[in-house]
Amino acid sequence: MHMSRDVALPSVNDANTLSVEISKMTPRKSALQSPDLGVTSPWNNGQLFSSASVEWSTPEDFFAKVEAEFGTFELDAAATARNAVCASFLGPELDALSCPDWSLPEMEKRLVWMNPPWGRGIGGWVAKASQQSQEHHLTVVCLLPASTDTSWWHDVVMAHADEVRLIRGRLHFVRDDGHTGPCTKGCALVVFRGESATSPRFSSMTRSHASI
Repeated sequence: MHMSRDVALPSVNDANTLSVEISKMTPRKSALQSPDLGVTSPWNNGQLFSSASVEWSTPEDFFAKVEAEFGTFELDAAATARNAVCASFLGPELDALSCPDWSLPEMEKRLVWMNPPWGRGIGGWVAKASQQSQEHHLTVVCLLPASTDTSWWHDVVMAHADEVRLIRGRLHFVRDDGHTGPCTKGCALVVFRGESATSPRFSSMTRSHASI
């Protein structure tokens, strides 16, 4: 995901200038397709979450499971018009990593969803989610790879997350071309609740569609 670096988050009270797309779009409602697990599938050829292609839509059924528990999310912090799961989202043109404040004036629950690009820069996204949660009293729920061997996991997740839920089984992600397939690595739901947690609470959770 390529983003400009000097864009401040505009106020949605200013004639809905947060994004032209926000007032016109609805969250993605496309159903998951049956996974293609053949040998020619790009998901089996090392392309999933590679640095060459890092944008993968949140699995719709899994997001519904999360939203049923947390309630309606008020902002998707890392999305495009094609894959946003919230009506309000921060797309590439707004650069969520440079925005000083992810909170919107109309927020009631201050609840943010983030499924960031899973490339080499993911550590910056996780650090930003933690910072926004603490500074602006947001609950930021993140769908992340369970990369327990990385610096960002130890420096940010283990140091600042309130909760970590390890997801049992492999999630099926969706590409912009509609192709679906199982993730090549384990996933976790990481929750930052705006508090300085000494260490996260760990638990496990199931995904909502059948295991393979």
